Amino acid sequence: TDDAQRTPRLAYIGVFVWALVGAYLAVWFNMRIALPFLALTALLFTLIPFRAVFFATFIFGTAYNSSFGNVFLINVGGFNLWFLEIFLLFVFVTMILEYITKRSRIEITPMFVLIGLFFLSTVIQTVRGYTLGYAANELRDSFRNALYPILILPISFYFNGGGTPKKFIKMLFVGWIFTIVIYIMLYFGIFFQSRQSLTGRLAWPPTQNLLFFFPALIVLFSSRKATSRESILSFGLLLFSLVILVATQARSLMGSVLAELFLILPIIAFTRPKGKRLGFLLRLFGMIAAAVLFGVLLMKLFQGERFDFFIGNVQDRIRSLIAWQRDVAIASRRYQAYESLNILKGHWFLGRGVGVEWHSLYFWGRSRIDNLYFMVIGHQGLVGMAIYLSIYVLWVQRVIVLIRNHHKFLNDPFERAFVLAQLPYIITTLVTGIAGTGAYLLPAHTIFIVSCAMITEYLYREKVLGRNRVPIVSPDVS
Repeated sequence: TDDAQRTPRLAYIGVFVWALVGAYLAVWFNMRIALPFLALTALLFTLIPFRAVFFATFIFGTAYNSSFGNVFLINVGGFNLWFLEIFLLFVFVTMILEYITKRSRIEITPMFVLIGLFFLSTVIQTVRGYTLGYAANELRDSFRNALYPILILPISFYFNGGGTPKKFIKMLFVGWIFTIVIYIMLYFGIFFQSRQSLTGRLAWPPTQNLLFFFPALIVLFSSRKATSRESILSFGLLLFSLVILVATQARSLMGSVLAELFLILPIIAFTRPKGKRLGFLLRLFGMIAAAVLFGVLLMKLFQGERFDFFIGNVQDRIRSLIAWQRDVAIASRRYQAYESLNILKGHWFLGRGVGVEWHSLYFWGRSRIDNLYFMVIGHQGLVGMAIYLSIYVLWVQRVIVLIRNHHKFLNDPFERAFVLAQLPYIITTLVTGIAGTGAYLLPAHTIFIVSCAMITEYLYREKVLGRNRVPIVSPDVS
């Protein structure tokens, strides 16, 4: 990419600050200040290049959750509009403007086709749900949450405009920093109302992206090619990530992270010289022990007298897994599975359409249950499920090829960390789908999955197939 196409660093800083300010202002929005703010924002985003808007969308989107009342939500004419939908609108507006003025294009790749087919299936099943007379609010909520695979369009536009996987990967790390900042603000009531429960728990859905960042940060920290600044950054992020992990008190997330530790160790060991593997393992476990100790001390400092009650509840939740037959959450998921089997009788092939109602998860409404697979089959049948799983099959194939040739292709520490973390991330994401629908109906999670799958696709095409991207503007040849 030539110098004229590079977005100034100030633009990236500006949109990051805008995201923070916008998140805070969202709590106090009313129509009197909403319209001028939106008008100013519209002007701002038409002046800022597509790439800056693109990164702002993914930084904000991977830290986003719609279930916290007025946080990240504005009311326009009686209709609740999510801030993320405003970002989505702007990224498409700037993409169209650059398409018209710079004549870039969108490349159709196998991963693009599969994700696009799944999104098309979601649209078709939403229309089907409408024709079947399902409740309008259930249809609207389900579709708004399942909308974000459409981001394959700006992602493809970004890569074919000269964008690099390395820069995209770094922006995902910036998004994780943003997630940690927002989580801490919500947990301790900084600017926002405190969201922690009486037991000191805050299970915030975007933290599920830790399933990628935990193994990625371990790989980055262990990389011999990482600079001292990158090593310090990865260690600091790992410290705060583990603190958040404890504060969520989410047993599925804790179990997944533990499983990832055992999955990532042989992958890293496979990529290191034989004589240096033991030293690496000792260093790694020392780092994790230090991170856990830091997390306990930090929580004790901020929780004060409540710390014993907090840590006791964490221990109780972990111990309850041993007596899983009497665990309420597990029993609830078993009941949801039985209900799904009854709903799907005679409708396995095409499902019941988006908007079909479940009644076994009362506190989330009727539009969802805590099982990704029954949710997708319920909405889109085995046809939709086959398309969905085919995305992961292609994704894994690309990752395995990149891992087997990592010495040849992956010289950058961020690209290497990204690729080596993919297998543990994919496996734990598919396993945790048994207990949640984040990979289908939580925007922060689906945006992240689509991003990782598309980055992997372009790394594969660039490193393995050797296909060059087409820049937005052909450089002058003098």
